Amino acid sequence: MDRFRLRLGEGGDTLSLTFAIEPLVKCWNEYVEVSSLHWKETEEYRHGYPYNPSFDRYNQYDRAGWFFMVTVRDGERLVGYSGIYLTPSMYTQRLIATEDTVFFLPEYRKG
Repeated sequence: MDRFRLRLGEGGDTLSLTFAIEPLVKCWNEYVEVSSLHWKETEEYRHGYPYNPSFDRYNQYDRAGWFFMVTVRDGERLVGYSGIYLTPSMYTQRLIATEDTVFFLPEYRKG
């Protein structure tokens, strides 16, 4: 797993976050818990559909190398994520990245 640590702030008021690409099977339960908050905040009111992500499809894409889950952790706690599809363009066959979702818990949004 590739990791990148980011330290924010100065002096005693710092925040250290770890960004990593994690296999979906490792972080799925945490992802569903946090992303259900994301859904309630940004999607549910607009669409009226219940939150019902498909582990099987996400995992199939993850195993094929077409989907990457970038996690953001404060220690062991999942505080944010970004889901990214990486597939060949239907027009050029060059790899393109498409953002599926980006979210940080409200207490980690600053500025």
